Amino acid sequence: MEKESKKLEATQLFILFLVLFILVGFLSPQRSTQNAVDDKQPEQAISKDYATYVQQGSTKLDLKDYKGAIKDFSQAIKLDPKNAEAYINRGNARGDLEDYKGAIKDYNQAIKLDPNNACAYNVRGLARGYMLSDFQGAIKDYSQAIKLDPNNALAYSSRGLARDTLGDCQGAIKDYNKAIELDPKNAKTYNMRSNTRKWLGDEEGAARDYSKYLELLK
Repeated sequence: MEKESKKLEATQLFILFLVLFILVGFLSPQRSTQNAVDDKQPEQAISKDYATYVQQGSTKLDLKDYKGAIKDFSQAIKLDPKNAEAYINRGNARGDLEDYKGAIKDYNQAIKLDPNNACAYNVRGLARGYMLSDFQGAIKDYSQAIKLDPNNALAYSSRGLARDTLGDCQGAIKDYNKAIELDPKNAKTYNMRSNTRKWLGDEEGAARDYSKYLELLK
């Protein structure tokens, strides 16, 4: 019974974290970095139009016009179907509309096009955990994101929360420690570690983390 209560509490924490995660812009769209080709005018036009649609879609995503954002990102994909960023951004917009399968499909395509894109693995991990409750799959994606980008504090904290949800408290603490080492001003990570330490019976450590959490919120 106690184990089930812990799992429920951790799952609720995971959902709360991901909601905050989206609201503060961790899933904000990538910006286009494609350069125009100097010696080919048609490709210059495509590059310019692609960047325009991505920028428009990003603006609409920021304004929570998710359907409008999807239209712009879809147009960008038509112009450059081999560019992963538009798939990632469209996946984010679809996730905001609770089209979770569509979001996963876009993230899968982004990873297929750019298997070294740490961001793609990170957002797919969030989708698997938050949207589908596939925490094992989420952990695999976060681990791949960390492999590609060892300084990715977000991937560590997200993996820690997924591990915590599955009852791996020691693994979660290890990930939270690394996330805090990389990003010592992220209040949410201290709060998550505080909760896990409290569950493990480390009341003193939990109190220190919670105090730090409150301090960073000021």
